[in-house]
Amino acid sequence: MRPFFAEFQPDLLIVSAGYDANRDDMLAGIELLPEDFGELTQFCLELTSKILFVLEGGYNLPSLAESVVETIRACLQH
Repeated sequence: MRPFFAEFQPDLLIVSAGYDANRDDMLAGIELLPEDFGELTQFCLELTSKILFVLEGGYNLPSLAESVVETIRACLQH
């Protein structure tokens, strides 16, 4: 757990799930892998299991699908 979040205990975590940060999506140029979204989800799950994901970006459909699957996989394994 990151020190900044050590005392943070949200009732609900709302995540703006922008998958345009995927390396195959040319919009953001951030170059995350689908597995990175799973890791980010695991970090969120360390804060709370009450999470609302709102899909708001991702324009390369194959990489969007892979990234969403990794997010859901992390939730199911928690």
